[in-house]
Amino acid sequence: MATSSSCSSPYTNGSSPITTIAQDHLFSILLLLPLDSIFRFALTCKKFRSLTYSDSLWESLCRRDWGNSTIDALRSFAVDGKQQQFPWKKLYQQIYQLDSVYCRRLLTHPQGGEELLLPRPRASHSLNFVSGCLVLFGGGCEGGRHLDDTWVAYVGNDFKRILEWSKIESGVPSGRFGHSCVVIGDCLVLFGGINDHGARQNDTWIGQVAVHDAFGITLSWRLLDVGSIAPPPRGAHAACSMDKRRMLIHGGIGLSGLRLGDTWVLELSENLHLGVWQEIATHPSPPSRSGHTLTPVGGNQTILFGGRGLGYEVLNDVWLFDTSDGHWRWVQLLFDLQNIPQGLTLPRVGHSANLIIGGRLLIYGGEDSYRHRKNDFWVLDISSVKSITQSGSPPSPERSMTKLWRQLKSKGDNPCGRSFHRACVDPSGCNLYIFGGMVDGLLNPVESSGLSAEKEPNNPSRRQLPKDISDAEKSKKENPRVPHDSPILCHVEAQEHPRMCWRWTRRRRAADSRTTPYEEFESLIKQGKAYFSPPTLDFRDSQEAQARAEGGAAPGEKVKEAVLKSLDKSKAALEESAKSAAKLAGEAVQKTTNKMKRTFSFGDRDPGHQADEL
Repeated sequence: MATSSSCSSPYTNGSSPITTIAQDHLFSILLLLPLDSIFRFALTCKKFRSLTYSDSLWESLCRRDWGNSTIDALRSFAVDGKQQQFPWKKLYQQIYQLDSVYCRRLLTHPQGGEELLLPRPRASHSLNFVSGCLVLFGGGCEGGRHLDDTWVAYVGNDFKRILEWSKIESGVPSGRFGHSCVVIGDCLVLFGGINDHGARQNDTWIGQVAVHDAFGITLSWRLLDVGSIAPPPRGAHAACSMDKRRMLIHGGIGLSGLRLGDTWVLELSENLHLGVWQEIATHPSPPSRSGHTLTPVGGNQTILFGGRGLGYEVLNDVWLFDTSDGHWRWVQLLFDLQNIPQGLTLPRVGHSANLIIGGRLLIYGGEDSYRHRKNDFWVLDISSVKSITQSGSPPSPERSMTKLWRQLKSKGDNPCGRSFHRACVDPSGCNLYIFGGMVDGLLNPVESSGLSAEKEPNNPSRRQLPKDISDAEKSKKENPRVPHDSPILCHVEAQEHPRMCWRWTRRRRAADSRTTPYEEFESLIKQGKAYFSPPTLDFRDSQEAQARAEGGAAPGEKVKEAVLKSLDKSKAALEESAKSAAKLAGEAVQKTTNKMKRTFSFGDRDPGHQADEL
């Protein structure tokens, strides 16, 4: 006991060994702990509480959780030329409680000044942020024609409300849409696509962007030598960079018009002059699809989401491509839709998916199985994904992630619903740039830069059946789903309170109205106020487009006839269900009445027992 007392003598007077540790050593220990443990540590004493409020500690935590490149980009970020100072603890809290995005429509010419040179409206193009610049290439324009132009706009570290686009006269690559273009280092890697003859491509290009004080922005394209092995030609596929030397592609629409389900990896040489394609055959793997997304989420992991399947169904499955253990594997991530608000649909095609600050996957827009274009923002929780996959085995249905998805509120200039647009984030992960896409029918008059292929000022409610982007034919007419060209900037933000409130409004019929919804819809169809005209321009694969083209005007009448028959059946089923429900309700009321009569007729029964019986 004496020895023990002598050993503990340096910590007499109520002191503890941990209180004698230097502050920088404590910082190193805290950086190894999860966030909840750091807060528990702060509750032990005033000294540790003040330590956990240190701005330098929270900057280190931000670097740990978000990466050095994100923090360096935030430190260099400026607004109107003024450097920004961030309270790191508050910033961490805001990102942790992320519940909304703020959207701004970027100006394309100074107020009162001359209108600047602008890219044409387009869809299914590519948009990347590289070397401080936005780079836009190709896409499909009104009339189903491909584009072969390249545009750049310098953004740098200074937030600008005006984008000044410059056209690069390179002549290559050839015109196309539905291609993929990813950033690897300071270069762009472009693959595949479809031209306006319907021909699929499988060439690979390298784009080098440079910013000069004297010459401005330059961009040079060169064809990459990949040898004799390459993926089959395709368009409308998904692609992303895996690390500094590899590119991943999946799916798309091939030469036969069928959707593909193969996975390929491009391995680049150190100088990016050579490349080797390798097909990855694993089981299980995602089903064939097009119009989906691949997004790198760090740690040698990539997320695949959505798209359109072989039967033209729109998908909402989530797959993880994992190479962390040195082996290629696809893992399907199961989730429960219980936390999806009623009336909101998650399946989509032609959306965008980008990794933003805080390690979250932000999904915007696209269209659902009814071909309704969306303008909603969703966050996929990457932390849930990583916690599930740490076990090394695919998650079972019992371990499905119920909180995988969360919808964000949109503030500011709410963008219109669109699909097959393109989006990219700046190095900080705080700003998402959106350009182009397909929108519905007539545009708002204030959006003068948009295109409208259908002029019906006396009938603005008319809408034709929407289409998917995958194939085009010159003989087709114009489409009311038009490419859009208004650039939009979305900035992630959070409110002070982490809880989110949602409101839904429902149109209610007047109390004295005796017309059922079925009768209202039936009258609209018969009066010609609801239209079922077949599409005139189709970007789908050739088989579906040909089937619709051969139908001419007849499919519109057939659809109308089918809808009327369906309404008749639905009315009959509803009336039968109402009768059955009324009968069951009457029986239940009668049983309750009989029970009450029996209960009150026996006064000597226990009141508690009577209450239980009732």
